[in-house]
Amino acid sequence: PDNAEDQSKFLIERDIKALSESLMNMLAGFKHRGAIEITADSFELFCKKLLNSDTYSSLPRTML
Repeated sequence: PDNAEDQSKFLIERDIKALSESLMNMLAGFKHRGAIEITADSFELFCKKLLNSDTYSSLPRTML
């Protein structure tokens, strides 16, 4: 969807950027190994989805 008024179940750009920032903050802030591993798994899946997207394929590079 291109705008926030769209009632579909997809994330909009603002949500995707907020999620990427949240994941990066969690990875940088966690000290417990188990929490880091689970967050890293989520981060990997998120990045794979973005890399397969025409619109957001460059976002993982900018996050790192």
